[in-house]
Amino acid sequence: SVGIYGNTAIVGAYGDYNDNGIWSGSAYIFVRDAVNNWSQEFKLVANDGDDGDLFGVSVGIYNNTAIVGAPSGDYGNGVGSGSAYIFVRDAVNNWLEQTKLVAMDGAFGDQFGYSVGIYGNTAIVGAYGDYNDNGIWSGSAYIFVRDAVNNWSQEFKLVANDGDDGDLFGVSVGIYNNTAIVGAPSGDYGNGVGSGSAYIF
Repeated sequence: SVGIYGNTAIVGAYGDYNDNGIWSGSAYIFVRDAVNNWSQEFKLVANDGDDGDLFGVSVGIYNNTAIVGAPSGDYGNGVGSGSAYIFVRDAVNNWLEQTKLVAMDGAFGDQFGYSVGIYGNTAIVGAYGDYNDNGIWSGSAYIFVRDAVNNWSQEFKLVANDGDDGDLFGVSVGIYNNTAIVGAPSGDYGNGVGSGSAYIF
């Protein structure tokens, strides 16, 4: 997974075996200097990372804030419920974990964090495995907002109005200003099984 904003790039390495364990994962920050050379600035890992979290499957960046998904982490909500982490760059170019995002209704197998996006003080996190009123593996996505004192809270849960079993809504997400898009690659049976669709919110 990769992302870029200005002269800063982020690259996920979900298979990284580090101090957090096997397949705990990581993400790397690279910066471009005045003569267009790129160098590694920082390595991001979860403060509470563990074996098999797959931290780095998804990444996003906006200005001095990065988001990293760990869809197999957060065992508090059940194996594979998932989580996402927010990091911020300080005045001396260290990246510090600001918060950990989890779904308020997270559960086993949600894969929350499989996709992430960020714009300004708003983040979106996909959970394609979510079993909700639309059925098994219908999926969902969550909106989080940051307040004036840097606390993040869940603002809304997105689901498709016509969602169904196996749509995988939330496999991909994107956000810009007040508009979000969520992919459902196994939905839209009108065009054939697995033809797919995307939803604008």
